[in-house]
Amino acid sequence: WLNWLARELTARGYEVVQPVFSTVHVPNPQKWLAELAAAAGELDQQTVIVGYSLGVPTVLRYLHDYEP
Repeated sequence: WLNWLARELTARGYEVVQPVFSTVHVPNPQKWLAELAAAAGELDQQTVIVGYSLGVPTVLRYLHDYEP
């Protein structure tokens, strides 16, 4: 469903970034946070981050600690 969502949003003119965490099979929250930060860049009022499974707590932690 993630690839479908990316295609749909891209077709509607949105910029879509799909980071792939380097340690998918062995969760590494600190590494994932760094990879998410690198992929997300500067956030603004129009930014939407979609996560699933163990990506959800990673996104929540990233947003909790985010400082522009």
